[in-house]
Amino acid sequence: MREKKSIAIIGAGPGGLYTAAHLSQSVGDQFSITMYERYDRIGGQWNAREKTGIDEDGLPVHSAIYPDLQTNATKFLLSNTSFPIPDEYPLFMHHSLYQEYLQMFYDHFHLAKLTVFNSYIEHVAYDRSHKNFHVTVFNTNTRATHNKRYDYVIIASGRCAIPRIPTYEGQETFPGQIIHSKHFRDPSMFSDKRVLVVGTVSAIDIVNLVVLKAVDFKSITLMYRDDVNIMYTAAQGRWSWPGVHLKCSQIKRFQGSTVFFTDETSEEFDLVILGTGYEFKFPFVSKELRARGRYRDVLNDLYLMVIHRRFPNLFYVAADNFFLTGRKIQLQAKVIEQVLTGVLEIPTQEEMEADVDAREVYFSKLSVTAKGFFLAMTNYCVYLSQLTGDKHIFSKEVEGHILMQDLKAFTSDQKSFRELKWQEFEAFYADHGVSTDL
Repeated sequence: MREKKSIAIIGAGPGGLYTAAHLSQSVGDQFSITMYERYDRIGGQWNAREKTGIDEDGLPVHSAIYPDLQTNATKFLLSNTSFPIPDEYPLFMHHSLYQEYLQMFYDHFHLAKLTVFNSYIEHVAYDRSHKNFHVTVFNTNTRATHNKRYDYVIIASGRCAIPRIPTYEGQETFPGQIIHSKHFRDPSMFSDKRVLVVGTVSAIDIVNLVVLKAVDFKSITLMYRDDVNIMYTAAQGRWSWPGVHLKCSQIKRFQGSTVFFTDETSEEFDLVILGTGYEFKFPFVSKELRARGRYRDVLNDLYLMVIHRRFPNLFYVAADNFFLTGRKIQLQAKVIEQVLTGVLEIPTQEEMEADVDAREVYFSKLSVTAKGFFLAMTNYCVYLSQLTGDKHIFSKEVEGHILMQDLKAFTSDQKSFRELKWQEFEAFYADHGVSTDL
């Protein structure tokens, strides 16, 4: 009997789990699949940990989840169509419920037989002489290092691991703390302080949580850049928290406790929290295998934002910035399946480069506005569904859920949008001619 080709999936968060389930169901009899997970349980980013910085194994803590975090995408977007999130779950879930769902998903598809826990991937390199990948795995329990070879590698480790931390002139003179939002855990750190919170999604969520928890802060300034138009320039005049000031500017420099801004104003603070996003970095992958990318949408080395154009046996899942988690990952897994089985033919290098270049131009034009961002995101998934011939995962009905996100961004109060019920969006959908009968 011919030996099966081998596949390594790195990461057992949503990306790894959804991909492993799809491949085990579709090509599991043809390929040997191993899924590596850094910790002792699945979940990836959703495996919340109280500790920040360096963990008990002497390695960087992966999760950025704080105790009160709720999803900012609906369960319809996060769900996998092969095993939907239970009806009784709220539209926007507490992070522990999504982790609970991922565990149920893992059990339903019997993924334990594929999973190796406590496995920190130290390095992935391509061996040209053997035409396969050399994967170095560090076992955090035994402290032993193992070298494995795989015919295919799927990077599903997520893109919220390495925080983007800008540096500023004079920041070393600041007497208080400057931390990234990844390391935020306790709202009480705002108590009796003048706080500058920089950024967008995480920044707004943190400010909202602090206000809801009635923390006795002195003042909060929520600052965002003047070129961030996804939802925040539309927010001025629509949100109001007692003691919170919205500021459209950027940090210029620090001088002691005083922060000087590019709009020529200055203010004193005791704490600075940077909700400045995450880097497109995969440090465990050798340099030639890394997917380079712009901050927002396009990974320049990935055809269809999945297939490495120079190493077509290497795939990245959910490495882009789109939040259509469940359906997007299913479609990306379908692309991988069709490459593995030869149904989807890999184009020439020139054709792949042309596709990547065109996609970058397309996304850069659309992503400057919220509606454009959602349109680009929708069109990407529609294109993958057409390419793979699998239209049940993503459809015009599903696009309605994206319109819901658009509604959230432009017409609802950011402080309370998670309290809205699905039925409350039906009138909005009817106005846009979108069916809500899913």
